[in-house]
Amino acid sequence: MPRIALKNVEAGMQLSRAVLNDAGAKLVGQGARITQEMLRKLVNAHVRYVFVVSQSDDGQLEEALSGLEARFARTKDRLHMDRLKRLLREHFQELYS
Repeated sequence: MPRIALKNVEAGMQLSRAVLNDAGAKLVGQGARITQEMLRKLVNAHVRYVFVVSQSDDGQLEEALSGLEARFARTKDRLHMDRLKRLLREHFQELYS
C-alpha cells in the first residue's frame, strides 16, 4: 500500500487506509474510491498524503526486503545493526500489508 502525495492522487484510486485529520477524526474511510470532490476536500483539510491500494504491493514488499538484505549484508555481526534491520523489515511489512 504505497503512500502517495495528495498532489499525485487521481480520481478512481482506492484508499487502503482511512484518511484522518490532525486531530485524528476520520475524513474518509478505508476502501473508499477517490473522487474529484473528495480530492478538493482533502486539499482544503491540508492532507498531504494518503495510502492507496496497489496491484503490485506484494512485488514491492519483496523488492524492499531484498534491498534491505543487500544493504545490511556486511553488518551481520553488529547487534545494533541487526536490530535496525529487524525494525525496518517490520516497517516494510506493515507498509505493504
